[in-house]
Amino acid sequence: MIDNFKSEIQCLRDGSGVQFQRWYEKGKQLTSCMGTEVKMPRVPKIQYNRSNVPADTLLLYYKRSIGITFIGVLLQQLQNHFSTDNCWHVSALLNLIPSLIEN
Repeated sequence: MIDNFKSEIQCLRDGSGVQFQRWYEKGKQLTSCMGTEVKMPRVPKIQYNRSNVPADTLLLYYKRSIGITFIGVLLQQLQNHFSTDNCWHVSALLNLIPSLIEN
């Protein structure tokens, strides 16, 4: 069950970007409701406080700087918390679901 979820998240990270497009459009809608606009931060020649992500469009910039990074961290946390050493905790929790308990 956890492995299926991790593989779906990995496919999201490696995928074509359709989901990122949806997230970007929702973000644009939210910012327009708040009266602001989505902009790409300026790219300085020398990097100090944040990464300079090369991108031609806003969608590509936010996909590379936030989306892929977030999914990478999520995958790493899933790996840490649900490794083979910790999986018995999850299987013990499944015993609490009445439909899975055998009579």
